[in-house]
Amino acid sequence: MRVLSAYNPVSLAVNVARENLFATVGYAYPPEVYLLGLLAWAVVLIGIALVVATRQLRTK
Repeated sequence: MRVLSAYNPVSLAVNVARENLFATVGYAYPPEVYLLGLLAWAVVLIGIALVVATRQLRTK
């Protein structure tokens, strides 16, 4: 599971939040930093999806 969380931003954010809530040390930043990174990642992917959809739906 830890191998997957290294590549999956959602799992990483959940692991960081869980470990910080239960006072185990293991991550360099607080959960807010990882959650903001996850939000930024989601915004980028949504932006890419919108650009691709707009170009595909444009009449030629």
